[in-house]
Amino acid sequence: MIMNLRGITKEYVDGLDDIFESKFTENLQNDSMMIENYETKETISYKTPPDFFTSVGEWPTVSDLHCSYCDLIIGGFPFPEIEKIVSIEPFKAQTMKRYFCDALCGRSFIDREYDGQKKNDKVKFLKIIYDKHLRYECASIINDEKNREKVRQALSISRVINIPNAPDKTQMKKFSGDMGITTEEYRELKEHVKKENKIGCYAFA
Repeated sequence: MIMNLRGITKEYVDGLDDIFESKFTENLQNDSMMIENYETKETISYKTPPDFFTSVGEWPTVSDLHCSYCDLIIGGFPFPEIEKIVSIEPFKAQTMKRYFCDALCGRSFIDREYDGQKKNDKVKFLKIIYDKHLRYECASIINDEKNREKVRQALSISRVINIPNAPDKTQMKKFSGDMGITTEEYRELKEHVKKENKIGCYAFA
């Protein structure tokens, strides 16, 4: 059809084919270079924690995975979502391959995704992990003789404490645009919630 257009010759069309082929090859080469450069600069490992949680001491203390609720890089201890408790003594729990940057995000995810008895079980499992992490994270405070009474009271309620929800993640710019808050401001907001509700080491303040 293109050959019937006035002024268009076969030689012109063949020339266009050569140009397109040349540009296509050039773009492929550029894409390959970009991919190679990206892979060279990639330093994130995204290492998956074990399938089973047994103790905080045998669990990763840092993680570059993204939180399954707020989507920020976890950075520290990855709180696992527990599917079921396999045994109590010794403790062993099967994880769900979902991780959170703290108990607050874990609670928000559970409230969003589950209801009924399933939700109750998930919250109970989260509190168990929270309690174990609390004793590990705040060991220096717990082992200080000066804090004995305060520690005793805090630990007595750590497994029944009402873990609050994380602030709404859509407040962040990455979800709501220019009018939102920064990721750092969101983290600070969560710390404020923890302090107000005496979560983590704030329980001993």
